[in-house]
Amino acid sequence: MISLYFTLLLFSLQAPAFDKKDFAQWEDKILKEVQKLEKTQPEKVYWLYLAGARELTLFHYKEKASQYYEKALKTNPKSEDKTEIYIQLVNLNRDNKSKVESYLKNLDQWFESHPEKATPEIKEWMKVVKGTTPVKNVPPFLLRWATDHKIVELMKENKFKEAYSLVSPEGLEVKDINSKIEYDVLSSLVVGKESPRLYCGPALKKYPNSIAWPIRICRYLTDWKNGTKSTESVSTIRQQLKTEDPKRIFYADVLEKL
Repeated sequence: MISLYFTLLLFSLQAPAFDKKDFAQWEDKILKEVQKLEKTQPEKVYWLYLAGARELTLFHYKEKASQYYEKALKTNPKSEDKTEIYIQLVNLNRDNKSKVESYLKNLDQWFESHPEKATPEIKEWMKVVKGTTPVKNVPPFLLRWATDHKIVELMKENKFKEAYSLVSPEGLEVKDINSKIEYDVLSSLVVGKESPRLYCGPALKKYPNSIAWPIRICRYLTDWKNGTKSTESVSTIRQQLKTEDPKRIFYADVLEKL
């Protein structure tokens, strides 16, 4: 049986600034999009369902989040990493022993064919869930199976889908603007204009006239998502990054791919 303490420790989240009404409007739009794409672009449908599942998880809508993760699995693009989905399904259904056992079995099978995905932290997590190791032996960063460095490297290599599969919106509400921009850029590239929201939005609203490069990127993404001509340009953002934060100049290259 999964420890309630352990689950709360790992999955306690701040309430998101994105209410049920906002998600309902997005869901109505996205389900219509799915109907158009499910036969011709199942990979895009997969990412749409995954984005929705992530948002619903933040709302603590366990049943509906599970449905969205299940929908993502059913689209089954062979190239996509299933680790996040099975881990979240275990967490969301922790009170249903038979479901947890089934998801863990599927995760074991996934790791058999993709052993490189089974990090030491995830293996330890599975032992805890299965009741074979004490909670006290589990590091608090257990579900952080990706590193910031790895995500950046994947972005520089134009492997955006793989990078997006390694990030999570959990806790983004209280993280710094750079973390929000990273997620928003990847979500925009992979999910497209249909992504549920931009996490950088509240900062842009609070500082609408800011010329800091994260806010400028957020402004550019917002205009792109809304289909309006932006007052920002990739070339000037590139120049600013070159001067102020050269290690992040790759963002300009990434924005050009939208």
